Amino acid sequence: MKPGMILVLFILLVVVTSIFRSSLNDRDLQNDDLVTQGSIGFNVYNETSEYILRATKLEGSFEYPTPPLHAIYPNGYMHFEVETSFFSSREATVSYSIFTNTRIEQNVGIIIIIMRTANYTPKTRISDFRVYSDEVSLDYENGNTWVTVKND
Repeated sequence: MKPGMILVLFILLVVVTSIFRSSLNDRDLQNDDLVTQGSIGFNVYNETSEYILRATKLEGSFEYPTPPLHAIYPNGYMHFEVETSFFSSREATVSYSIFTNTRIEQNVGIIIIIMRTANYTPKTRISDFRVYSDEVSLDYENGNTWVTVKND
């Protein structure tokens, strides 16, 4: 092999390793995963007129930093970023308790939302939706990157 070819290959090696090293130093690695390549945004909308969605649990592959526990008031929303990967599926789950928006809040139901990315294809799924009272009329709709809780 000629010395010029060896020099070119060495320079390419240095460039490639410096690119990987700088991108890895900027991230908080979880489980030494080197294939995470970005994130996809998801929204949860509260289009009710009288209910508050209070987050009780967040787990999974949320982009760093993990969102805090929060409340979504009537006509509000929350945005999440879920990690994506070339070679595997990623899931993030948020659990909400549904409360009345009155002076004395009453827990009237739950909704558990699973946000999934597989090969950069987003999808939402509702794993549980329960309303505890016949007097409460709530429903939901969901698309690939959103879930809307609404009055029935």
